[in-house]
Amino acid sequence: PPGLRIDWLGGESVAASVGEPVELRFRVSNADRSPIEATHAPELVARVVSGGGGHAERWSVQRIDGSDEYRIRGALAQPGGYYVHVESQSPATEIDLMNAPATLLISAAPLAADRASTDAGGGQ
Repeated sequence: PPGLRIDWLGGESVAASVGEPVELRFRVSNADRSPIEATHAPELVARVVSGGGGHAERWSVQRIDGSDEYRIRGALAQPGGYYVHVESQSPATEIDLMNAPATLLISAAPLAADRASTDAGGGQ
């Protein structure tokens, strides 16, 4: 179905630690907010892109059985800000980016042990 709408659940930004699992959830509907029939559920993938450029990953998207919700799970390898774009795996399915931007910013902080070793190094 063309013109799908993405509604993020749990806020527009998520704090995460490098190497720790992250789970993001969102709901998918038609552009007019009507539900998508289960038999027409789109195949989606998440593209996780560094805000600083130069680094991008693809994370799988899973539909939660019995609902119109989806989840993305992964872990960030490097600290920084990231945009998460939900994309269709089918050219026949279009995400409505103008009316419902399909992006979410994640701020990845270094793990506490990494920060402690950096601080112990004389603030380099």
